[in-house]
Amino acid sequence: MDMNSYSEDLTGNFDTNDINQNKGVSIVAYIPILFLIPLFGATGSPFAKFHSNQGIILTIFAVAVGVSEFIVNLILGWIPIIGTLINVLLGLVLGISLLGFMIYGMLSAAQGNAKKLPIIGNLIDIVK
Repeated sequence: MDMNSYSEDLTGNFDTNDINQNKGVSIVAYIPILFLIPLFGATGSPFAKFHSNQGIILTIFAVAVGVSEFIVNLILGWIPIIGTLINVLLGLVLGISLLGFMIYGMLSAAQGNAKKLPIIGNLIDIVK
């Protein structure tokens, strides 16, 4: 199945000049915590604010990933081989998914698209 079918494309809602002027700063939004740069650096840009919102969601996801890995490690870390194996596999799956979301968002912004992140992109809408 095509990954684009999982994410909503809102590109048509944004002005072409706004998109072209704020692609670069919008790419930065997908590096966790750096969503603040387009949020405050391009305050008049709805396109940058859209990508900042997606960056906030990604940052929350990254924190949730870290917390969940820590909790699983606390619970299963004392089991000699299986606990370690589960922790490593969980870390790989969550880390790769986090990296995938980052790349997807950065490519979307670089191409001048306003596509929500697959699966997690519709969770919250913080920046208006």
